[in-house]
Amino acid sequence: MSRRAVAFVFGLGVFGSVSGLGNDPGLPVGSAHAEERADSCLGFRKSSMDKGIAFDVESSCGMKLACKVSWVVECADNDGKVESRTAKTERFGLAGGESHTVPMSAESCKQSWKVEDVRWGCDPVKK
Repeated sequence: MSRRAVAFVFGLGVFGSVSGLGNDPGLPVGSAHAEERADSCLGFRKSSMDKGIAFDVESSCGMKLACKVSWVVECADNDGKVESRTAKTERFGLAGGESHTVPMSAESCKQSWKVEDVRWGCDPVKK
């Protein structure tokens, strides 16, 4: 499966589809046994931190995953002038039934801050 990334600001979306196959258009179409995809068996929950946000990533997948989450922390002064933008990345493994918390801290910001350009991708670990 190729790496999938979904971009968003302060939210997550998960997209997936399953298609059916049939050789004879006159017969009922049955669902094809689709290979489980990482985006169809992951859940995300956002929580607030004192100065930042965190995402809990939960897997109900029947496979081990190698995941990567990236984001940008933007610091600004009280007038909204951007003082810094810092790109961050975290990689982690996740097995079925496991969860992992990704804290996105803005502790380095002196005044206002925001977390943006959040992207994620998980691929099955090849045996």
